[in-house]
Amino acid sequence: MSIKRVFILEDEKHTRDLLCMVVREHPNLELLVATKSLSDARKAMKIYAKPDVFLIDLGLPDGSGLELIRDIRKNDASIAIMVLSVFGDERHVVDAIEQGAGGYIHKDEPLEDLAQHIKNVLSGDSPISPSIAKHILNRMQTISKPTKSIEPLRNEVLSPLSKRERDVLQVLSRGFNRIEVANHLKVSPHTITTHIKNIYRKLNVHSRTEALFEAYHLGLIGESD
Repeated sequence: MSIKRVFILEDEKHTRDLLCMVVREHPNLELLVATKSLSDARKAMKIYAKPDVFLIDLGLPDGSGLELIRDIRKNDASIAIMVLSVFGDERHVVDAIEQGAGGYIHKDEPLEDLAQHIKNVLSGDSPISPSIAKHILNRMQTISKPTKSIEPLRNEVLSPLSKRERDVLQVLSRGFNRIEVANHLKVSPHTITTHIKNIYRKLNVHSRTEALFEAYHLGLIGESD
């Protein structure tokens, strides 16, 4: 794994210092900058080189981390974004994912697991705290699939997913990572990465969780697939 640059947005000094320590102590991570407010983060984005991953808190003294996620996604769909927040309610979780967060970790989780979560989101996986995952499942279970007679499938306007891409999404929906999906479908991890990138592009999403939301909504995958 090459050296990956990390951008931190965390207003609480003690937590920010701990995050910086975790990043600095990891041989494959480099701390690009650590900011404490939305305005500081926006200024830093104009000064520093492009990071590989953002760690973003939501509750900030001058706004919400969701605003920064939107700013990032307006300009770049490829940068990894992981929310690290004390908020664990459904509204914050779903809003963050819909805005483009690729992972959502609750601050109650052990700090020693953070480096692995960062590596996971950088590799295209979607690290989600167990206490957070229930909100995603609830949202998926309440999404009603539109019928063709009421609303044309949006993938007719975008690019339709291939059968293999639907297979990849279906296996991903079971919680498997890229390596496990590759083993399940008997292809290489590189092939799975290519499929995932194509899925994101066709569905106009930025993370696995967003892709699953969209796929359930469009009726592309389901429990019986």
